[in-house]
Amino acid sequence: MVQLAEPIMRERLLKLAQAEREAKGRQGKVYLRADRVERNLTVLRALVEGAYTLIEARGQQAGHITSYTYFTVLDVLPIATGLSTASCERATSDLRACGLLATWSDWTTAEFLDQETGEKVSTRARTGVWVCVELKPNAHRRAVIFPSELPRDEAGRLRAARDLNADRRVGRTAWQARKEVRESSSLRGREGGIQYLVQWALSSANRIDSVKRDSLTSATLASASSPQELVWSLQAVMSEHPQRRGEVIEEAAHALARLYRDTRSVEHYCRVLWRATDAEFEGIPAFRQLEAAMLRTLVTMQEIHLHHPGGYLMKQLERAGWTDSVYRKTRPPRWGSV
Repeated sequence: MVQLAEPIMRERLLKLAQAEREAKGRQGKVYLRADRVERNLTVLRALVEGAYTLIEARGQQAGHITSYTYFTVLDVLPIATGLSTASCERATSDLRACGLLATWSDWTTAEFLDQETGEKVSTRARTGVWVCVELKPNAHRRAVIFPSELPRDEAGRLRAARDLNADRRVGRTAWQARKEVRESSSLRGREGGIQYLVQWALSSANRIDSVKRDSLTSATLASASSPQELVWSLQAVMSEHPQRRGEVIEEAAHALARLYRDTRSVEHYCRVLWRATDAEFEGIPAFRQLEAAMLRTLVTMQEIHLHHPGGYLMKQLERAGWTDSVYRKTRPPRWGSV
């Protein structure tokens, strides 16, 4: 298939490049760089292999199929190709331009934490893309996706291909898949990469589980009995993706609320922990003073009855200058990319 596609791709890309050159008033012949051609063919090969993998897994007959549409997450293309993210994006753009690939973005509504308020907000997010690849390339045919053929609900609306909230709960996201493969030499093979590319379209029984939540961190938060354990958990995810950090901060806020027997103030604790984590990323020491104030609040609770431990905690932080140097100074950006 790739051998049939290469001359078609070359011809169409040369025509596009020549038209762009003439539109700019430039003269001369256009040439395609060899590395550009190889990059495009590498990405096309991975997408086609993914299509045939799904055809086989679904028990379909490939002989009569001229083009194939399936759902995937293009963020994991670097896993299947060994190329950089930027190279994969350029390659998919070229393949779309020459008609060997068509894509249709899939969207859903997912919940993310608002770092300003600590509340959960519903945000529209892209889950991935439907891709259509030409399996029998022809100079007179181009890949196309018909929206009417995509899955729809009973009301006729397009149905999201993935539940992002469920994906995050089980630790199965595209970013986590990429991180797992980069860090595990045993998963760097091409076959494993193709499986990561197609797993989003497979049934749950055949999916490859992506990296799970750090069991040590989650277990510590679930049974946290001291501010030190909470702060340790936050420090343990400093190198994690923003989405993962948000989940751990939310867990830590709930753990702190349990520790203070103050479940009504979860959002308040979440805001405090967000500001502390963001300050640490900006190079502003925040965890040490926060840990001391949290510990002081816990000790005071054992000595007297505190009606509002959250307010007492903020008074301790204000006396230490923490609210001016951290809480009021940092305004973390909206994390939550999928």
